[in-house]
Amino acid sequence: MKVLIACEESQEVCKSFRELGHKAFSCDILPCSGGHPEWHLQEDVIPLLKEKWDIIIAFPPLHRFMRKWS
Repeated sequence: MKVLIACEESQEVCKSFRELGHKAFSCDILPCSGGHPEWHLQEDVIPLLKEKWDIIIAFPPLHRFMRKWS
C-alpha cells in the first residue's frame, strides 16, 4: 500500500509501515528526525492530498490544542 503519514517529522509511524512492507512516506514542514530523509516529504501536506494514497494518517500539531486546555 502507498501510505502518507502527515505532520510526522519523527518517522516512527512511517518506519513501522515500511517494516511491514508498505511504501510509506512521512510529511512535515520540518526536516525529519527519523533518519530516513529519502522517505520524508518536507513540504506542506495539502498539495499531496491530491495524489493517490491507499491510506492517509494525520497527526495535527498538539501545541495548538494544548493552549485551549491549559
